[in-house]
Amino acid sequence: MQQELLGRKTTPYSSIFKPLKTAVLVDLSFFLKRYRTMFDISDPQNMAKRLKDYVYKSVLKNNDYIYRIFIYDCEPLENETTLPVSKKQLNLKNTQTFKFRQELLSCLKKQPYCSVRLGYFDANFIQWKFKSYTTLKNLLSGKIKLEDLKDEDFTLDIKQKGVDMKIGLDMATLANKKQVEKIILITADSDFIPAIKLARKEGIIVQLDPMQNGYVKQELLEHLDMLSSVFPKNENEIDPDMDPDF
Repeated sequence: MQQELLGRKTTPYSSIFKPLKTAVLVDLSFFLKRYRTMFDISDPQNMAKRLKDYVYKSVLKNNDYIYRIFIYDCEPLENETTLPVSKKQLNLKNTQTFKFRQELLSCLKKQPYCSVRLGYFDANFIQWKFKSYTTLKNLLSGKIKLEDLKDEDFTLDIKQKGVDMKIGLDMATLANKKQVEKIILITADSDFIPAIKLARKEGIIVQLDPMQNGYVKQELLEHLDMLSSVFPKNENEIDPDMDPDF
């Protein structure tokens, strides 16, 4: 009766699993990239709330409870760079992307149970790449010419530094100090296999949430306790309550 009041769904095996103290580790860049495949959100406050609600839903799915939400990202770059086609100067601080990411980090720091961990962008490694592989393919095949390209056909490729290391260190700390019983990792990066193996050796349940990303490396799957996501596979699976209040 209590579970029904809480709105939690039970399974035939609910009685053999006890609620676990859970830490959720979110690779913010990965989360935003996957989330925007289904939802077009431009308001930082709205996105911060949606991320929090997504995490809560992930934890409640297995009747667990929150210890803390760790969010990993980098402060947006304030550098100037040269646009690839027009060769005009672009101050990244004046872009909508900069303003969105800066405000989003500020909002996330104010969300309950959230701890924001910041790495940094490598200012020495800023380059442009094609926004769409189709554009590159059309260029190589001769369907379009170099003079047909526009600045809008490219996107900035900036390398993060320190983010993966912070995720791995936090997983090791949470496990070694027995601060939690379960970790939900929202990413699809196989670089965390050593940290996952360490956590499991310490008795921590590790769940991966690739947000319905169809490509997860086999070697990563082999070291998990659970593979689960509340993210919809397609638009037909979107809960009416998920948008706008997912």
